Amino acid sequence: MDELVEVDEIFLTGTTTQIASVATVSNREKEIFKTGENKVTYRLQQEFIRLTRDVLS
Repeated sequence: MDELVEVDEIFLTGTTTQIASVATVSNREKEIFKTGENKVTYRLQQEFIRLTRDVLS
């Protein structure tokens, strides 16, 4: 959990969620991570959409 304080973005991937940004991470005592602009996550989402549309067309 200590490393989460240093990250700029966190995202999850999965079959149904594809790429989803994480808004916050907290434990019982305090908030450890709160999202910012999500520039990298947004770029990954856009590229994923572009690639999957090309495959499905």
